[in-house]
Amino acid sequence: MKSRRRPSPEQLEKQCREWNAQHPVGSPIRYHSIIGSPNHIMTTVREPAYVMSGHTAVCFVEGISGCVALDATS
Repeated sequence: MKSRRRPSPEQLEKQCREWNAQHPVGSPIRYHSIIGSPNHIMTTVREPAYVMSGHTAVCFVEGISGCVALDATS
């Protein structure tokens, strides 16, 4: 089994900056409850992305309780 390296805090911060520049609050996005699944719901960005607890880039979207990983959006 191939292990996957976790992104550094700097890489996560960069991911959030780039994501926020492309998806300002109010932007429509697709949310995939299972990352990589073709199934999704359409929703909108509720809050800008940030790094949660130093390990995951997340944001808040309409209709979903809690934050979602940016990897689960498109």
